[in-house]
Amino acid sequence: MSIDLSDYILALTEEDIGEERMKEALTRPSDMGYFGKLPLFDTWSLGPVIRTRDSDPVVNCNADTLIEMMEERFGEPADPEEDNPTGVWAVQGFRHHLVGWVEHLSFQVLNTDNEASDVFRVIMAANGYVRDHLVLDPDKFDEMQELMENYDE
Repeated sequence: MSIDLSDYILALTEEDIGEERMKEALTRPSDMGYFGKLPLFDTWSLGPVIRTRDSDPVVNCNADTLIEMMEERFGEPADPEEDNPTGVWAVQGFRHHLVGWVEHLSFQVLNTDNEASDVFRVIMAANGYVRDHLVLDPDKFDEMQELMENYDE
């Protein structure tokens, strides 16, 4: 599986990855408590919610595809519970007794030069791709749909 985001990466503008967008990505939500070891809100973003307890097949397919894409491009995810975690991305789960759970794709926003990291650029490009195409990997989505139809029979 390899999604070609090169056109989307090349099309990123200052508005997409500039100082204001990086600041936004590094802003802690007002009601967020975090006690993990990733440098969230310093050089890492909590990142987008990629899946919830109630996600539909499109969202689940995109989440699976995005995780595979991150592994392919950037290697294994960081362990949020490890001292001095290695890696530039991680999937973090958060739970609430009333509303269920969510998974966020946390990632490094700033590189060592305090500029937009490669992983930040890929995440923003993937967002643009989904805006234009809805599904990151149509073949995977078709497979998931077929499995669901066969399961229902």
